[in-house]
Parts: sequence; C-alpha cells; structure tokens
Amino acid sequence: MRTGTIALGLVGLAGMLGGGAALVAGPLTPPAGPVAPTFKTLADVQPRTAVQSLSGDNGARYVISQPGSYYLTGNITGVANMDGIRVTASGVSIDLCGFKLDGAGVGYYGVNLGPAAIEGVSVRNGTLANWAWGGVYGVSASGCELESLRVLSCDTALHPGPGSVIRSCEARGGANAFVTEGNSRIENCAAGGYSQIGYLVGDGSAAIQCSSSGGTCGFIAYSNNASIIDCVARGGTQGIDLPGGGGNRVERCKIGQVPVGIRSVAANTIVGNTINANTLGAGSGIVLDQRNSVVEGNHLHAFQNGIVVTGGDNIVTGNVMTSCSVPIAGAGASASVVGTVVTSSAGLTNSTVNIAR
Repeated sequence: MRTGTIALGLVGLAGMLGGGAALVAGPLTPPAGPVAPTFKTLADVQPRTAVQSLSGDNGARYVISQPGSYYLTGNITGVANMDGIRVTASGVSIDLCGFKLDGAGVGYYGVNLGPAAIEGVSVRNGTLANWAWGGVYGVSASGCELESLRVLSCDTALHPGPGSVIRSCEARGGANAFVTEGNSRIENCAAGGYSQIGYLVGDGSAAIQCSSSGGTCGFIAYSNNASIIDCVARGGTQGIDLPGGGGNRVERCKIGQVPVGIRSVAANTIVGNTINANTLGAGSGIVLDQRNSVVEGNHLHAFQNGIVVTGGDNIVTGNVMTSCSVPIAGAGASASVVGTVVTSSAGLTNSTVNIAR
C-alpha cells in the first residue's frame, strides 16, 4: 500500500516536470534567412582608429584631423624634416600601447599638437626617442594630458599648452626635459641626463613630487605664482631658480650636491627645504637677490654661505645652518626682520631665530 502510494507520487511529479518543460521550450525550427551574429564587435564597444591607418602630408607621417580615440599598432620611425604624428583636432586621445615613436635623429616632433589652437588632447603609454625638436609639443594646445610617457634624447621632452597636466613621465637626455605654460600641473615625473633645464614651470603652475638630476638647473619658475612642492633636485649648477616677478613658493624640497641651492629674485616664499652643498665649505644654500622674500624653516648644510641676503626687507627666520662657514651673509642681512643667528643651545626655546651649528 505504501509502496504504491510512493510510485504514484513519482509518476505525478514526472508528469508535472514534463509538462513544465513543454511549456517553456522554444520552437526547434530556426527562423528563415541567413544566420547573423548578435554580439557587438570590439569597435562597437570601444570605437578606436589605428594611427597607422591614417594618411599623412608633407609635414607629418600621420595626421589626426578628427576628434576621437586613436592607437598605435606598432612602432613608428621618423622621416627627415617631418613630424611623426600631427594633431589638428580637439578632443583626441592617443594610446601608444607601449610602442615607440623613434625620430632617428632626423624627425622634428614625435607628436605635434598644432599649430592650430586645439584643446583636450591626451597622449599616453609609450616611448618617444631621438626627435630633433621634441617629444610632444603643443604650446597652443590647451587642457592637454600627457601621462606614462618615456622620452629619450629629444631636444625638449614634453611641452604642452596652458592648463595641461603632465603625469608619471620620464625624460632622459636632450637639452630640456619638461616645460609647462600657465596654470598647468606636473606631478610624479623624473628628469635626468639633460644638458640645460629639468623643469620650466609656468605662471600659476605647480611641480609636485618630481625629481631632477644634472643639467644647469633642476627647476625654474620663470614667471609668477608657481609652486614647487616636495621635489628633489640633485647635481648640476643650481637646484631651483626663481627669476620671475614673484609670488612663487618652494616648499619641502630636497636639494643636494649643488654649488647654489635656491636663488630668489624677489617676493617669493621658501619654506621647509633641505639643501646640501656639493663641496664642503663652498657655494651658497639660498641667495636672495632683492626684497620681500620669506625664508623660513630651511636646513642648509656644508656651504660657505648658508643664506646670502643682498636686498633688504626679507624675512629670514627659523632656519638651521649646519657646517656653514657664514650662516647668514650679504649686505641685506641686517635689514632682514629676523636676521639673528644663535647657537643651537640658545635657540632651543625660540623657534623663530636662525640657528647655526
């Protein structure tokens, strides 16, 4: 009796499942017409154009004249007196995909952004080498983004227009490494082996967490209101130069093995930097050529002159000079607001005085 009941239940369950399967099954006959794919292609998902599929002109191997996303399919070798890629449209993104644009010492620019006043161009992820005039250039191209680029032996590595960002790039060799126009930002970059300037920082621009080695000068704020923050300058003739009109700020930088650490013309702020001489007892840590600069909380080591003040009305306070022959020198030293230099023990209770050790 019990066995029959169980068997009857299993039969009923099988019937229910079979009926359900019949209800949800689709037609077995395919629709009329040719079979076509229903998925999207890569071009549909991420529409991009291969740079090597484009044509050029008598000034560039490839010309990008329409906005959109572009990529390299292989290396590009330069041709004499021509650019590798020239961009004449705004809103262009170029992914080098890890490939190299090699100018072979005869091509002009690796990527030329212009000469028209375009904007919003990005170039990233690859190498530019041996271009006679520069890696990426576009002084009139605003709001550009250059990222993860390695630039080797180009006259000037990267020089975009105003309001641009240069991020996580490296420059080796050539004359100048990085140049920014007004209101730009350069961060986490490295320059070395160049013959002249590592970073030329434009009006209202900022260099943050960048490093420089060699050349005649690591960083130059060539205009007004620039910031050089948390940077490293090593070797060469001078670490940081502030020849512009004023309002520039150098903060928490580390400068080493230089005859002159920082030079300021007028009305700049130099705070919390560490500066070491190239030769014990030679050179100057900070030089104030004119008036109205603030020099505070810096540590200078092993110079002939720790701080040289040639103009009056500067504020020199809370600095520490170790192993400097003359801690504060120059005709304007007595005119500084806090020009006093005391021994370390006398200054322990006064954070505003300058301390010689």
